[in-house]
Amino acid sequence: MNKTLIKITIRGQADEKLGEMVQQVNTGFDGGRVNKTDLVSWIITHFRDKGFSDAIKSIREAHFDEIAYLQSVIKTARIAKRSSESPADLTKLLSPITNKREFKKEHKVRAASEKVTSEAATSQTDTSK
Repeated sequence: MNKTLIKITIRGQADEKLGEMVQQVNTGFDGGRVNKTDLVSWIITHFRDKGFSDAIKSIREAHFDEIAYLQSVIKTARIAKRSSESPADLTKLLSPITNKREFKKEHKVRAASEKVTSEAATSQTDTSK
């Protein structure tokens, strides 16, 4: 096994969760000790071989940047224009952005509706006491 150390930076919340994970691994483990470096190395190696391909879509969704995507669409349209090709259907190209916004709107409306329904049920229960 390669023992070369490479530094990475993680966000504070990830570090907290990593600390919790290290503690869980070490609790009741009498056969050794695992530190953050050991655990992160194991997670990356294990995840790459078992499950990473299935998670790519979710990772991309979590890190989707509308501005970066729009810049890509503009670049694609400019290249098509210069080469005398008809630019791709802009509606189709913009669908990842509009679909994301529609999903967010629908999710907010549904969450608000569920909250109102929940509050109404709670107030009915309170008034019947």
